[in-house]
Amino acid sequence: MIAGKVRDIPRRTNKPIVETALTKVGRNSELIFRCIFDKSVEDVFYKIYWYVDNKYLSSSKPHRWEDRGGSNDLDETTLKEKGFKTVGFNVYCGVRASFQTESAASLPIFSQVKYVGIKLYNTTVYLDKEPVEIFFQLTAPFGCIDDKDCSLEIQLLERDDIQDNNCERKNLVASYCGVSVEKSKWDKVHSFVIKRRTTVNKNTKTTSTSIMKLTTSQRNWNHGLWANYNDFGNVLIETREDTSMIQGKQCHAVCDPHMKTLDGRYYEHQYGGIFTLYTNVELQVEVQVETALCNSNRAFCVCGLAVRAGRSVFAIPLCHGFKRPGFLLCDDVDDVLDVRRRTDQQYEILIPSGAIVKANLLNYGGYFMNVYVVPSVHDVDKSRGLCGKLSNTRRDDFVKRDGTQSGPGRDFSASWRVQDQNNLFDRNKFDRLERWDRSWNYCNCPKCLKPPCGEVECGPMQEANACFKYRPPATDSVKPDPRRCSIHARKRRSVFEPSTTSHQMMSINKRDADDWLNGWTKENATVFCEKQLRSLSSTQTCQNIPTVNISQNIEDCVFDIWASGSTAFFDATTDNMQTTCMQEVTMNSTFHRETGEESILDKVFKIACPSGCRGKGDCVDGQCKCHANYSGSDCSVDLNSPPQLTEVDFDGLCDVNEDPCTAISLVGGTFVNSASTACRFRDVVENGSPTMETSDGPVDASVVTASFENLFELSCRIPVRRTKRSALGVSAEDKPSAYHVSVSNNGVAYSEERIVVIYNSTCQTCTLSGTTVSCVISDEYCTLGTQCIPKGGMYPGGGCLVCDINGKEKSWQEGPTCSSCTRTSVTWILTMLPVYIIYYIFCNHIILY
Repeated sequence: MIAGKVRDIPRRTNKPIVETALTKVGRNSELIFRCIFDKSVEDVFYKIYWYVDNKYLSSSKPHRWEDRGGSNDLDETTLKEKGFKTVGFNVYCGVRASFQTESAASLPIFSQVKYVGIKLYNTTVYLDKEPVEIFFQLTAPFGCIDDKDCSLEIQLLERDDIQDNNCERKNLVASYCGVSVEKSKWDKVHSFVIKRRTTVNKNTKTTSTSIMKLTTSQRNWNHGLWANYNDFGNVLIETREDTSMIQGKQCHAVCDPHMKTLDGRYYEHQYGGIFTLYTNVELQVEVQVETALCNSNRAFCVCGLAVRAGRSVFAIPLCHGFKRPGFLLCDDVDDVLDVRRRTDQQYEILIPSGAIVKANLLNYGGYFMNVYVVPSVHDVDKSRGLCGKLSNTRRDDFVKRDGTQSGPGRDFSASWRVQDQNNLFDRNKFDRLERWDRSWNYCNCPKCLKPPCGEVECGPMQEANACFKYRPPATDSVKPDPRRCSIHARKRRSVFEPSTTSHQMMSINKRDADDWLNGWTKENATVFCEKQLRSLSSTQTCQNIPTVNISQNIEDCVFDIWASGSTAFFDATTDNMQTTCMQEVTMNSTFHRETGEESILDKVFKIACPSGCRGKGDCVDGQCKCHANYSGSDCSVDLNSPPQLTEVDFDGLCDVNEDPCTAISLVGGTFVNSASTACRFRDVVENGSPTMETSDGPVDASVVTASFENLFELSCRIPVRRTKRSALGVSAEDKPSAYHVSVSNNGVAYSEERIVVIYNSTCQTCTLSGTTVSCVISDEYCTLGTQCIPKGGMYPGGGCLVCDINGKEKSWQEGPTCSSCTRTSVTWILTMLPVYIIYYIFCNHIILY
């Protein structure tokens, strides 16, 4: 600087810091941020700048030190006006100095960035035998009403908005676990204590990850910026567990039914009835299967499945003609069972313990199914039923219901026969069922004397999410319909009638005898099965997968040929081999690694088409591309053959007092998921004669696109009958709507018809017997469609007509207000008409001139 020259810019001040404090605003105390720095030795003006999350927020006017007042502060009001409603941001300030308010200022000096929120000291904890702690600290104070003592509740909650696309199993986590931070101790370090829930596991070979987050409770509404903040960062809790006992384990009941226990013991179960396939002695879960005669009555096949967790029951009952897969009970708080359709014939049911149940439907003139159970770590030493005890040894597989040891055969199977009072297919037997204990699903807080509770228990209860890449998407979920699945819902009929073959047995030694059918022998059946199975591309890809047993598949195939006298059941063998292979490559991450071209996982899913497309389609990337006139996931449905329609909802009588009756479910099959699948409605005429047919279909028929529910159920919107506006004196007795309804998979070949009647039980009584509809209308009401209007009631279409009942005669007549209404209208018109004419002439006169 040149000697004697006056400086234009002051010297720089020292580095400021941001401090937090509380200020009283009404009855509340709010956060305030102060930019603190030392006074300059020069007489200068100061200007303060505030930045939040690296963005300029506000600045003060230039002011002298002694005039600073609150000019150096940033308050909650300014923050909220700029869109910052909660804590969880970074803030810093800058200072510039000048000799005059309008003169040049010094370069700004910025403070350190201050984070305002909760600081997490450890974001990942490893949970083994000893408890661990999650440490956190508030970086700013919070206020209380009237400056009284209060506390801020910090919760540890589920992180449910993060998707993990890997193929490992994960925990579900949720809880109300909290720590109360007292006002006087806001700047102290606090912690959650995480303990391991006791489980069957002792070793630590793998981990499951729980993703959690810290939030402030909604009850902190009076804490200003601290209220309702829900994202201070993630905490990963890795619970170490031993999954070696369940690797590659799977129980199955396939075809007629060939059984395999969870520990890999093969046996035959040739008994009819309902049996417990799988249960867990510690959890409220059970899987029941029903078997019925098949294969020309020479064996039994699985035709029914019911899966229960708590008070949720999902069933696929195909044994007795009532083919409507769905929830029979849904009385738990949440959707405890996660049911998804992989295809129209493949269902996956995820039990909250982590076990998975799979059902693959197979059509051989009637529907049967292959059923698979994939265990979780909670099944080790705890599983029972026809699936056996999971213990990593086959010596103790056959534990009977009473706990005694047995071997495969009559005694073992009979012990797991379901007693009538425990039948999961029967809605009337659900009173004994208890709700699912949600504490098993999640990290949770045990009860404590003074909630909220800061001690958390976690265990390896897993979400068996399998490989996200190939798991059926959530859009294919089968959701409960409360109208059907609650025990409080109207029961229209039982699910099934008792089977007359429920206690029959079929000897399995006959295949060694000389009673083979249709020229088959054990030798040529073995040759066929081995040649056909080993020629499949899926067999060539899967034969080296550890859990796939081609020799056992061939043996099962030979038995099926003996039982049926044909190769019709070969697809069941293919399905068993492919499903076992797909399950293993999905859950075993070693098959996910790409080796040169693509992973084994991708290879298997590209060639494993359902039933090999039945020879009526081509397998392309794991999906069947059906040939002309065929459809379905396995191309087994002939579109030229009309589907069956066996039942309509409400037994054909829909009362608008109990249901909106805007749509109806139709049961039969086999239906396809196609834009061409349709329902056709035509009016039932009074004398019962059919509507006239033309080459284009019935006259006055209404065709609507069907909504596909499953192979055996469609739903369709019921056409709206347009009621003509009534005229004076017209009859006021309108009959209920009645339709003949039929269904088609291609819009051409329609099923036989069923009748559906829409009525109102308030004034209409309807009965349906075969194709005869009989409806009686109460003498006390006029009717318009399904609307019931008492004597003297107004016509629903508007106007001033009312229901008039004179003995048996019902008509719409003028009400008390009709004549006066009409006279008033006529008088108004006669009065205003001359005015309008004069106005019209006057306007035209002006226009002409």
